[in-house]
Amino acid sequence: MAKLPGLFKRDGIYQLRVIVPKHLCPLYSPKTKLIQSLGTTDRREAAIRGSLHRAKVLGHFAQNGSPQDLPKLEHTQFGFAVTAGAHTPRLSEVFERWRLSKARSVDSVNACKRALALYKGHTRDPQLSALTREQGDSFRTWLQQPEHGTTLKTARDHLTWVKSLLKYASLDLELVDRSPWEGLDLAFSTTFKRRPWTQVELSAFFGQRIFTHGELPKSKKAGGLAAATAETTARRT
Repeated sequence: MAKLPGLFKRDGIYQLRVIVPKHLCPLYSPKTKLIQSLGTTDRREAAIRGSLHRAKVLGHFAQNGSPQDLPKLEHTQFGFAVTAGAHTPRLSEVFERWRLSKARSVDSVNACKRALALYKGHTRDPQLSALTREQGDSFRTWLQQPEHGTTLKTARDHLTWVKSLLKYASLDLELVDRSPWEGLDLAFSTTFKRRPWTQVELSAFFGQRIFTHGELPKSKKAGGLAAATAETTARRT
C-alpha cells in the first residue's frame, strides 16, 4: 500500500494531517491544517481510514472553498477539532489534553491551573491563532503589579506555566506553528541572604547544658542521641 501523506503516530495512535491547498480555500490562511485522530494502532487500518478522511476533507473544500460546515473532525476524547487557519482551540481547552498526556503530580496540575486562571482573567482566553506576543508582554507586566501580592518568583512561575501550555500546543499538538510567547521571560534575583549569628546568639546557643555539662535534653521532641551527635558536630566546627 502506498504511503499516505500526513500519516503519523502520537502516543501509539495513528493521526492524519491534512494541509489544504491555498487554491481550495482562498479566503483563509495559506496553510489551513487539520489533524484527526484515526483511533487505531494498526497501520493498514489507519491508511484506509485516513484515505477516506483525506478525500472527504479535500472534497469539501473543493466544493465549498471554506471550512464552513466542515465534516466533523472532532477529537472524540478531548472534545475539540484540531484545526489551524480557520479555527484553533483556546488554551483552556489545551490544558485538559496536557493534563492527561502523561503522569503529572497534583502540585504541578494545580500550579498550572492557577496560572491558567490568571491568564484567562487577563487575556479572556482567545483562540490560539489570535493570541499575540503583545498580549504576552502585557500579561507579564500585569503579573508584576503590587495589587496581586506575589513575589517576582511567583509571577515568573505563573508565566512559565502558561508558556509550557503554549509550547505543548505548538510542538505536541501542532495547533500553531510557533508559540507567540516563546522567549518572553521575567527576570528576578534572590535578595534574601542569611546573616551571621551575633556573639550574644552564639553564647546563648552554646550556653545550653548539652554543651556545658554534656546533658541530653529530657524532652521527647529534643532528639535524644541525635542531639548528642549535633553537639559533637557543633564543637568540631
